[in-house]
Amino acid sequence: TKYLALLGARVIIACESESKARAAILRIQADVIDIRGTLDNLLPDEIDGDELESASGLIRRSAADVVDDLQVEFMKLDFSSLDNVTHFVEEFKAKGYPLNLLICAGGVVEVDKGYTEDGNENHLQLNYLGHFFLTLQTIPLMKAVEGDARIVIVSSKEHTNGEFNLKTMQGKGQYNKAKYYANSKFYQIMHMYALHRRLIDTNVSVYAVHAGMIDTVLKKNMDNPAAWGTTYNVGRSLGRILSNLSKNVTNCLSVALSPQLRDLRGSYFVDSIPITPSPKTRDANAQEVLWRHTVMEFLKDKVTDEMLEGLVITKDDLEKEKENA
Repeated sequence: TKYLALLGARVIIACESESKARAAILRIQADVIDIRGTLDNLLPDEIDGDELESASGLIRRSAADVVDDLQVEFMKLDFSSLDNVTHFVEEFKAKGYPLNLLICAGGVVEVDKGYTEDGNENHLQLNYLGHFFLTLQTIPLMKAVEGDARIVIVSSKEHTNGEFNLKTMQGKGQYNKAKYYANSKFYQIMHMYALHRRLIDTNVSVYAVHAGMIDTVLKKNMDNPAAWGTTYNVGRSLGRILSNLSKNVTNCLSVALSPQLRDLRGSYFVDSIPITPSPKTRDANAQEVLWRHTVMEFLKDKVTDEMLEGLVITKDDLEKEKENA
């Protein structure tokens, strides 16, 4: 959010907690002031005379100006409620903002077995289904902007431990929270491919990225969060875990913004490099089964014909894709 805002973008922090979003905005503003102050203190060693006064004044003005110019705001979005997703989209449309970039980065990691108000397993809805529904409703907004628009789905390397099985998606039987987290990341990669197929002839590009290893509060849901934290810190110190926060930010932002990556739309990225994901995620027929099941079963009471306009794929399309591959 900070780097996008510093580049001049209007950024919506769309999340469940208003207090956390407001706190994040305050931290961003404080970071900007701190950065500007640091630059100001460095200037005397770099510039002399009249140049110092003018340059230092510019930076002091910029500290306030940049904070005032930051366009960051909060909008409530709770993926545990599909109705709330629709409400969010309606509120966003009412603001009249263009939508050039959608980063689907929210979710949960290894929560205990549970179900949303819509009756879906938590990982399934909070990591996959909610984002699917949000994307479905915002694609027309992205098609309406001039030039390049992008959807970035934040997945994980853990997708390699996942699987797609219609009979077990809801976790009604035996349940392993690590497995269902991996499954949700597996669905995200499949969704990226299915969406790419539908948007290939439009101005909207879709990508997936590995979120990276970051020591966050999400570890509290793991069976042994203290051990995970220790493993993370030891891995960092030994250089085995290189995906620190800055590197993960760079990975996501490069995919979101780099003009050169336009030609690599429909790809999965790790450390800003296109990587081939699990072979099972690349089964076009399975992708279409998941896409149709999501629309016709999970979202059957929510989806409208307007949302699906231009997004229908036929068997002939899949056969042609196989031949081209």
